[in-house]
Amino acid sequence: MGAGENVELVRRGYEAFNAGDMDTLRELFAEDAVWFAPGNGTLSGRKEGRERILAYFRELGTRSEGQLKVTLQDTSTARTTPSPCNTTRQKAAAGAWTWRA
Repeated sequence: MGAGENVELVRRGYEAFNAGDMDTLRELFAEDAVWFAPGNGTLSGRKEGRERILAYFRELGTRSEGQLKVTLQDTSTARTTPSPCNTTRQKAAAGAWTWRA
């Protein structure tokens, strides 16, 4: 899979997240995927395995009452695999978050 195809998968993932489409996210994440949520809060830390990652995403949706939306601002095709796991967050207006890959 080339860099352009990887970027498209990441874009699909962001679209699925914003739509609350857990079936598409389940297809995109490997069973043994690992997600890291930075910080010291109750939702921070490593999420090991696809189902734990999806549970984390559902919890984000629940706590934000469905208002959390993410925007992919940039992907670097210089990397073989863009990784939204290695991102920094900035709080944006109206409960939305902007993710920079």
